[in-house]
Amino acid sequence: MGLFVNGAEAEAAVAVKSIYPFVGRNNSSVNITSVTGSGFVSGASVKLTKSGAGDVACAGFTFDSSTILSSGTCNITGVSPGNWNVVITNPDLQTGALAGGMTISEMVIGGLISTTFDTRAVNGVNFN
Repeated sequence: MGLFVNGAEAEAAVAVKSIYPFVGRNNSSVNITSVTGSGFVSGASVKLTKSGAGDVACAGFTFDSSTILSSGTCNITGVSPGNWNVVITNPDLQTGALAGGMTISEMVIGGLISTTFDTRAVNGVNFN
């Protein structure tokens, strides 16, 4: 039995519980394995939002069930680093969001890993 409002059956609220992977670098697109939650319907869309930044529309998601969207891509090239909200919008415009659900970091090019070197010799045999 569904939820009834004013005598009519209402759509279940959209809720977003997780996204995987939940981290990405802003030098390319990130392939999303799954978004989980509830109240998803066929044709639901996925986007990433962050205050002060333009939305990132994601594409290619497959509707697996009312609780899983899978196999999509989000082009995060050049977006600002930080925590982004994951927003699902059903075709009837009902939305749900996971606040700060995706963390985007900057791609660091040419980083220094260590400033010290170990110059000790290693003795032994069979170092093929």
